[in-house]
Amino acid sequence: MDHMDIRIFPMKAFGCFKQRPHKSLRVYHNNRPQFCKEVHVRHVSDVRPPVANPSNTVTGAAGLTDTCQCQIDYAKATVNPAASKCTGFFDQMDCVFRSAEKGCDGTTKRKKVAEDLVAAISTASCTTTSDVCSSCIYTYAQVDVEVPATKCSGLGAFLYCLDGKTTTSCKSTSPDSIAVLATYAKTEITKAGSTCSALTDTCECQYTFLTTANSDTTCSEHAKRMECIVAATGPACDATVPRSTYATNIAEPNLKAIATCESSLTNTCTLCQFAYAKQTSATQTNRCDSGDYLPMSSNFPYSRQVFSGKYMHTNTEANTKANTRTNIRTNTEANTKANTRTNIRTNTEANTKANTRTNIRTNNEANTKANTRTNIRTNTEANTNANTRTNIRTNTEANTKANTNANTRTNIRTNTEANTKANTRTNTEANTRTNIRTNTEANTKANTRTNIRTNTEANTKAHWLLRRKQGVYTKPVDVSCDASVSRTTTLTSVGSAITTASCTVPGTCTCQIAYGTSTAADCTKKFTLIGCLQTTADDGCRGHTTVQTRTALATLVENAAACTKTAACTCQINYAKADVTGANKCLEQKKLAACLGATETDGCNGGKSHTLAATAVGVINGIASCAPAAQTTCKCELEYAVLDRTTSDGKCSAAKKLLHCLTFTTDAGCAQTRAAVATAAQTAIADLESASAGSCPLTSSCTCQQTFVTATSFSNEADKCLEYKKLAICLGNNNDVACDGTTSKNALVTSVETKAKTYASCATGLSSSTCQCEINYAKTDTSDNAKKCTAYNKMLTCMFGSNGDSCVGTAKTTFVTTIDTNVKSAPLSCTAQTAECTCAVAYAKIDFATATNAAKCSAAQDLLGCMTGKTGTGCDGAQSTATILATAENTIAQAVAAGQACALSESCKCEVLFGKADSTNDAAYCSAALNYFACLSVATDVGCSGTTNDALKQAALTKVTTIKGCALPDTCQCQQTFTTSVAANASQECRYALNALSCLSATTSQSCDKTQTQSQVADGFKTRVATLSSTSCYQTETCKCQIAYATADTTSTANKCTAGRTYNTCLNKIQNDQDVGCDDVTQKQYLMQGHVILVLQACRGCSISHPSVAIILILAVSTLLWKY
Repeated sequence: MDHMDIRIFPMKAFGCFKQRPHKSLRVYHNNRPQFCKEVHVRHVSDVRPPVANPSNTVTGAAGLTDTCQCQIDYAKATVNPAASKCTGFFDQMDCVFRSAEKGCDGTTKRKKVAEDLVAAISTASCTTTSDVCSSCIYTYAQVDVEVPATKCSGLGAFLYCLDGKTTTSCKSTSPDSIAVLATYAKTEITKAGSTCSALTDTCECQYTFLTTANSDTTCSEHAKRMECIVAATGPACDATVPRSTYATNIAEPNLKAIATCESSLTNTCTLCQFAYAKQTSATQTNRCDSGDYLPMSSNFPYSRQVFSGKYMHTNTEANTKANTRTNIRTNTEANTKANTRTNIRTNTEANTKANTRTNIRTNNEANTKANTRTNIRTNTEANTNANTRTNIRTNTEANTKANTNANTRTNIRTNTEANTKANTRTNTEANTRTNIRTNTEANTKANTRTNIRTNTEANTKAHWLLRRKQGVYTKPVDVSCDASVSRTTTLTSVGSAITTASCTVPGTCTCQIAYGTSTAADCTKKFTLIGCLQTTADDGCRGHTTVQTRTALATLVENAAACTKTAACTCQINYAKADVTGANKCLEQKKLAACLGATETDGCNGGKSHTLAATAVGVINGIASCAPAAQTTCKCELEYAVLDRTTSDGKCSAAKKLLHCLTFTTDAGCAQTRAAVATAAQTAIADLESASAGSCPLTSSCTCQQTFVTATSFSNEADKCLEYKKLAICLGNNNDVACDGTTSKNALVTSVETKAKTYASCATGLSSSTCQCEINYAKTDTSDNAKKCTAYNKMLTCMFGSNGDSCVGTAKTTFVTTIDTNVKSAPLSCTAQTAECTCAVAYAKIDFATATNAAKCSAAQDLLGCMTGKTGTGCDGAQSTATILATAENTIAQAVAAGQACALSESCKCEVLFGKADSTNDAAYCSAALNYFACLSVATDVGCSGTTNDALKQAALTKVTTIKGCALPDTCQCQQTFTTSVAANASQECRYALNALSCLSATTSQSCDKTQTQSQVADGFKTRVATLSSTSCYQTETCKCQIAYATADTTSTANKCTAGRTYNTCLNKIQNDQDVGCDDVTQKQYLMQGHVILVLQACRGCSISHPSVAIILILAVSTLLWKY
């Protein structure tokens, strides 16, 4: 051979070798031979083939680049016939795919070499059956690997491209498998010196799948890939496709494309992990949301029969009809608009790309078959009308151009322009008629496959409701997609992922995760689940409302026949099944606590009922405005529920405390009536007593409480008031503690009274009623006779001013009589009542609420008469006489105001005033007695009880004399002496009157009644004397002087001085020193002597101008000094 042709399409010539050739080398460039004078090789064998290397990386001969070596290898290949040429091209492509350097000319990048090679393959109309070659290898070969970032992304895209492919590489001999190609790509990414980032976790899933899947293990490897994706979060190998999209568009469809593969997998895999893997995980929120989905799905009652059997059938039939009706309207209405707007864009954008790649081949190869099957029917059925109008024109105009160049360029524009118009007008009509049938037929099949997935994702809520109605509750309990991994392990890893992502996990979801990851015995973990749900009220992990999640989980436990459920456990299950959203949570927690309070059994997870109730109460207290108010039945139930009732003593104590609490409630309980709650407490006590007499005894006070609580049915406020009053009276004679074991009887009655007065009518009625007196007695310590006597007397005093019947309706008269009799009874040995108490009791028997005004008047007058002369206290030892009299006086005033003739006599008024006066000390009492005597001195009628005025005055005078240091004023004494001297005739009357005048001549005070001065009193007696005849009432000269002085105004010092001088002058004129005065005893001379002092006292500081007066005074003083 003289030379060898090397044809390179469409690359440049190799360049020049430095060696001198033994034979000439002709190089073809662009199909034209090119000669290089400096390029010679000794022989073709001098161009060495690629050196094998473990990484399959192309390495050129010494001095040659790897890409150049690929070119040389092609140059050595046989290119005739055409098939051999194509084989050479594909081998060269496989070689360039692995190369990295420039071509033989030293300037052309490997990327350009590959691009030119792709064009040459196309020009030569070479085809390959390897989708790996025509897509993945072609694409990566055209990547600029000299740019590290581009190379890295290209390798990732290459790995992504391999996913779903089934053929081998481009090589004609011993082509590389997908596993080998994937290994090559990863080796390039991870080799020393590479700047590529490590594979994402999702990409690792892809790589593992690509390097392990084969025809025998394809299904299991697909399932393992899905298992791997469940734990991943990053994007796929191409770095742009999210994990969820990869799972949805590649992993799941490829698995389902394998016959019987999906049906051979477990529910946990297909229903839970598939759904989870398809959730977005690009952000923390996405990861948290999708993380919630798996435990939700894994715990919920999904079963394969739902989708593969029952629901596939349902979707096939139901969706067929639904699509027949709905899609008709939907496509008619929605597609009309959608196709008008969307299909234009869709066909413009999507068909452009699709037609660019696919229509070339599709129109040449595929459309022949497709049109044979599909277009015949489609054009026949759907496009008949459309094609009649539109496609004729479209085909006439568009296809003329479109058919040129295999629709490569034209159909793009044709579809863009023509389909835009056609779809705008045609699809509107065609979809209206055709899509109806198309959807009816196509969607029927599609729904059998697609709606299974669609419903899994979109119709979660709707299908959950439907499943519940149909009673399908098969929960996945089997292994994961990877048959070697249990469902529990999968859930545990997801739970860990949720924790790592710092997700906010709803409480109910936490319960689901704990349940799903538990390895405990089935009943144990079911009961633990119920215990967990007791404290939650939020949504499940995902896709279901709170009610749906909790009800399904609780029903799962409820229907577990193998698990024995206690009464407390049933309470918990019922709570878990209830709607606890919003305000319902408060109500249901109360029901739960009350339910737990009705049993002493342990809960589902072994907790004591009272401990579980305490948990519920804690939740209740944490809910705004949920905790029941004090003195409500529900509050009592909750307090009872948290008490330890595991022992007889505990149960007894709790029941009594419940009775005590119910004593102050009238409303319904948390979930039942008050009567039912009370009966439960009574029954608990009775059961204990029945089992062992005396094991739960009640005090007398507690017995009253139990009777009240269990027998009282409140229908209105009046009933409530009456029953509480009855309870107080029942407690009255007791002195032991209440049901709670600590509250005293007195404190209990006080609380009962306070409760009764919360009702308006009761508060008003008790304010001054006889019943209030009873309640006051009930609040008093009556533990011995002395205390009981004191309490009874206090009650009598209270009833002195009360109205109405007793608390239980006994007439006041009868009730007071009974209490008075009790006080006087021998057994009590009470101290004898005071006279004042006797008066008060007689008055207390009148019920002033019903008595007539006449009766009130009579009772008050009798009381006043009874109290005449009495100054002690009433029955309680504290009620004063003044208070008693004031009460009577007020009663009379009210009767008078009401028109009753009930006025007091003047003497009686004097008695009342004296009775109300201060008698706390001798001085005050003396003043009161003097005023009393003075008052009687004015009055003339009988007293309160008919006693004459004279008798009253005498008694008053006697009273004065009994008071220490008390005496009548001098003027009053004169009056009193005259008053008590009863004259038998005029002569005696004169004598008594003159004696009074003689007495008054030496006094200065007012009259007894304090209405007259001393001189005015004397004038009265002077007048009385004047009425008598002179023969029977003779007056001496000295007496006349006395009368003149006694009647003179001596109220001022000056007047008294003047009167004294006048008196002295009058006496000096009398010559007979033995002339007696008015008293017919005292001589004038002695009056003179006694009067000197009066004059001296009155006239201190007075001017004595008359000489005779001075002389008289001097003589008088001298005489007195001589005598003494």
